[in-house]
Amino acid sequence: IILNRHESGDPDALGAQAGLRALINKNFPKKKVYLAGENAERLIYIAKMDNIPDEAFKGALAIVLDTPNANRVDDQRFKEADFIIRVDHHPSVEEFANFEIVDSNASSTCQLIIEFAYANKLKLSKEVGEKLFLGLVADTNRFMYEHTTPKTFSLAARLIEDTKIDINALYDKLYYRPLEELRLQGYIAENLTVTEEGLAYIIIPDKILEKLNVDSGAPTNMINKFNNVDKYLVWIFIVEDKAKNRYRVSVRSRGPIIKEILEKHHGGGHKYACGARLPLDYDYEKLLDDLKILCKNYKEKED
Repeated sequence: IILNRHESGDPDALGAQAGLRALINKNFPKKKVYLAGENAERLIYIAKMDNIPDEAFKGALAIVLDTPNANRVDDQRFKEADFIIRVDHHPSVEEFANFEIVDSNASSTCQLIIEFAYANKLKLSKEVGEKLFLGLVADTNRFMYEHTTPKTFSLAARLIEDTKIDINALYDKLYYRPLEELRLQGYIAENLTVTEEGLAYIIIPDKILEKLNVDSGAPTNMINKFNNVDKYLVWIFIVEDKAKNRYRVSVRSRGPIIKEILEKHHGGGHKYACGARLPLDYDYEKLLDDLKILCKNYKEKED
């Protein structure tokens, strides 16, 4: 069984991978389970990926987690598997698996795995609880986001009670950060451009990342820290990733629905939280212009 997820793994994707492997190992100990993809060094405490030989994919079951479309899967060898299952909470972009479990009303992919475990009366462990709780908490931003429901709270409470996890220790791991990231946050705040329409944006070149000694994933990982600011409705970080010849784009909204615009620009996600990977020659000014118009129209409607 090979567990896959989207590139640039976040806590929900990594927690789903590691949590599902721990769940399978607890209940089906004879199964061989691999984690596929590149390591997210900042989140290595959640999951460490395996070096998987090509032949392991032949005759395998691939389970793709937290990924709405096939081209975003980290390690495209999943297509070589005999059978593919997808488990995801993003609005569906395409069907690419033999069997799909997609619920866009769920708070996170980790929540779906917790639900699955309880529905099928599977045995849990402390490791299962820790990994799935980390993913659920991170993707809801500590139970603040739209799809946090009574079910989310009840599943979290049940998981804590049944697996005896230390949530304070987990919070310490999740929100601990190096000084370099604090300096990056200051740089972003200082250099964020805010337009009259209500769009905030920043283009972060590779040389700034090198100067601050952070990787290209660091800015997009902190985009939620810029929520609830009175001067803008939508904010976008466009980060140069020279190593992969692309821009990493992350967008958030406090009102306007951004999903359709990001899909137009080869990205996607949720109504108010989206991302994209764009080539370095992409005209991102068109994306910024579309977001400005969106903010302008939203403000006019609200007025």
